[in-house]
Amino acid sequence: MKKAMNLETLDVKPSFGSIVKMKRSTSLYVDIYYHERRVRMSSGLDDTRENREKLTRFLNKVGEKIEQRTFCFAEAFPGADESLKRFFAEKEKRVIHPEPEHVTFSQYTKRWLQDVLPRFSSGKQDDYRKDIEYRLLPFFGKLPFTRISGVMLREFVDGLTWKDGKHKGKPLSPHRKRNILIPLKAIWEDACDEYQWDLRDPFRAAKKRIREDAGQQEKKEREIFLFSEWQQFLDNMDPYYHPVTEIMLMTGMIASEIRGFRKADSTPQLLHVRNSIVKGVEKEKLKTQYRKRDIPVTNAIRRRVMTAASASPGEYAFTMKDGRPFDFNSYRKTVWNPALAAAGLTNKVPYSSRHSLVQWALVVGMTPVRLVEVMGHRDKKMIFGVYGRYRQGLVEERRAIQEYLGEDFLNPEKAAALVPHSETFSETQGPDGANRLKAVGF
Repeated sequence: MKKAMNLETLDVKPSFGSIVKMKRSTSLYVDIYYHERRVRMSSGLDDTRENREKLTRFLNKVGEKIEQRTFCFAEAFPGADESLKRFFAEKEKRVIHPEPEHVTFSQYTKRWLQDVLPRFSSGKQDDYRKDIEYRLLPFFGKLPFTRISGVMLREFVDGLTWKDGKHKGKPLSPHRKRNILIPLKAIWEDACDEYQWDLRDPFRAAKKRIREDAGQQEKKEREIFLFSEWQQFLDNMDPYYHPVTEIMLMTGMIASEIRGFRKADSTPQLLHVRNSIVKGVEKEKLKTQYRKRDIPVTNAIRRRVMTAASASPGEYAFTMKDGRPFDFNSYRKTVWNPALAAAGLTNKVPYSSRHSLVQWALVVGMTPVRLVEVMGHRDKKMIFGVYGRYRQGLVEERRAIQEYLGEDFLNPEKAAALVPHSETFSETQGPDGANRLKAVGF
């Protein structure tokens, strides 16, 4: 056994490098020359015959990879000093990736917000940023990625409650919890992809917990209108808003589609649903690809679109009473909710009109296939699985519903054929210089 100062070279002979031992130490070290630089690293293994043989095999493999030019110092010695790994990475022409235990969630998220978030739509950017800053960073910010485990995510999900308002302290809905996990999962996956981390997916545990919570919560169904309730509801509403409210029920259009509907999107035969406006931003991409649709125009629909568009001073068909663009939040608070309360009705939101259309259409005899096209769904699953809850009393109102929707509701093409194809909405300039709607043929 050869001794040199504090270093002892042992009687094992790997094909590359040496296995050594320091005086007054029980651990084994590896001693190699790589890119003209000497490296001595502790193996963390005690000096036993078995460990000597293990390190011999390790160094033999290192020598083979260096000869084949496939060796990566950072992978072979992940515990080495970062400056040393960067030095050899430059020599190897490799990119050094930090280990997940050395990167905190806040460190990576700061760069993610700058580089990745802008790729999303403006609406998603707002939603994701709020959830990241309000929910994710306060909980995960100081944690390294190795600490983001299934157990940690279950703890996070269990603590998701309303921060303020009348529901303060109450658990968020399962749907809301899933939405909060979306940016978290995107950040986690991007970090793993960028740094080539092989971490166990922690999100299965969180999703399982949300499913369990959802199973324990009684789902509040959106109750549909009976026709008698609908009439009572309209009787208690400002007549100016009757057209837009009735169009939501007669067509199944949602608030963002109503807001983005232009006069030019209406023809004597069809309403062309092509745009939506969400949070003040107009989008040509709707909620799903199936929401871009053409809704057949009945006489009842035609009259209400004419009335609304004639009162609008601009290019959009529906406005607030003061001429402002249709504002769904204001409409819900100052028009819908007061009318609902005055009519003595509960558990109905504007989206209930869309649910009501499905049941009314089925009661009067519209085929499910056609209804799918009107609603903008992919198939009949949503019609029967989500919207298909029958309300007792609808059958008795069948005749009244049919008269309200119109005799041409089931065959609008026949009625549309009687309307000249050249007739549509256009804006003309009045003598006082104001834009006035010219309804030709509607």
